[in-house]
Formats: sequence, C-alpha cells, structure tokens
Amino acid sequence: MYIFICSIYKILGSLQLQFILTHVLRNINHNEYAGKFLFFLFLGFAQWKSKC
Repeated sequence: MYIFICSIYKILGSLQLQFILTHVLRNINHNEYAGKFLFFLFLGFAQWKSKC
C-alpha cells in the first residue's frame, strides 16, 4: 500500500505538482475539502521525500 502511495506522488511530481497545488490553493476558499486534501498532499509528499 505504501509503495502504491509513493508511486502516486512520483506520478504527480512528473505532472508538475506545483501546477496542481496552485489549482488547489485557488479553490480552498470555495471547498473546505480542498484544504484538507492539500494538507494530506503535503504530508504525503514530505513522507515520500524522506522515505521513498
């Protein structure tokens, strides 16, 4: 399962993660779930950087 998550973040990284984060940041005020998603995205990305 963890390897699967790592693969997702590698794919996101190749799809310009910065663009995705920018898009999510624009919609945080309109959708509280976007804020939660962004939090877990950064949390997962930090884990990927340190362990994957």
